[in-house]
Amino acid sequence: MGKRLQCGLALAILVGLQGCATPARVDSMRVSGTPSQRIAPSPFRGNLSIGEVIGGKETNPLWTSQVGSAQFERALEASLGDLGLLAPRQGGQFVLNSALEKMEQPLLGVSFTVTSTVHYAITERATGKRLLDKSLTTPYTAEFSDALLGVERLRLANEGAIRENISRFIKELEGLNPAPAN
Repeated sequence: MGKRLQCGLALAILVGLQGCATPARVDSMRVSGTPSQRIAPSPFRGNLSIGEVIGGKETNPLWTSQVGSAQFERALEASLGDLGLLAPRQGGQFVLNSALEKMEQPLLGVSFTVTSTVHYAITERATGKRLLDKSLTTPYTAEFSDALLGVERLRLANEGAIRENISRFIKELEGLNPAPAN
């Protein structure tokens, strides 16, 4: 076999082993919270509606796994719903807008660390008062032992970075106590 044919065959095998990129899965980005978070009193309980969710990128199967805006929105909605914070039918007293500002992803590696930056803004619907206006940055590392294929490790790292970010946002909510409207 000629050198060129061997190199071409090796490259084809590597591409085949790499696999196709898949988008982040909503169920893997969802935060179920702790039992105490589910019953803790909060002014946001049943009172938080999701407004605009922007900034995600769709996955190109031939390139890298990404987190789309729709997947991020569904993960955020599921997480807030599990904790009893989500308002029925967008009728809450508070509106949450979020922007997925950045996903820092490695191109190569054995362990993949992805860092997500999400901007969260909560506004009181009646007054327009901004209660929270903050960007949160969280990393997550997927190890080689988590998935053999690099595209799968990257997807796992993306999902973990978003899950950690939503979890940190929920902790921010716990410390936020809006003054009652007059």
